[in-house]
Amino acid sequence: MSVGSCPQSPDFKHHTSQASCVSCYTQRPSTLKFLFLAVQIRGWWIWAYWISPVSFAVRSLALNEFTTEQWSAPYEFDSAITIGDATLATFGIQTGYWWVWLGIGVLAGYAILFNVITMLAFTFLSCESS
Repeated sequence: MSVGSCPQSPDFKHHTSQASCVSCYTQRPSTLKFLFLAVQIRGWWIWAYWISPVSFAVRSLALNEFTTEQWSAPYEFDSAITIGDATLATFGIQTGYWWVWLGIGVLAGYAILFNVITMLAFTFLSCESS
């Protein structure tokens, strides 16, 4: 008998996959986020977009994905650009690959900043009772 098989149920793998799908569907709504494009944000709220590490991460991941060879076919409406560049332009994402490195730097900077803030908080703030 192999590992993972169940003698009572010949269709054990099917039931296991169904259970894992139910688990994914029940957990996913709590982690869903909304993606706002920079052009959709009004007025002075744009600062929140530019200081958000999530916006830099999404931009970096999108650029990394849509600049690969899978997306390098010519766009059918404008053969001067690729399908990947057209997709990025649709969502208002800048197409320079240096944005990927900027995103990595910003995320590293935020990680260092928040670690320093946490270290300082643990150093100078105490929870000791008097």
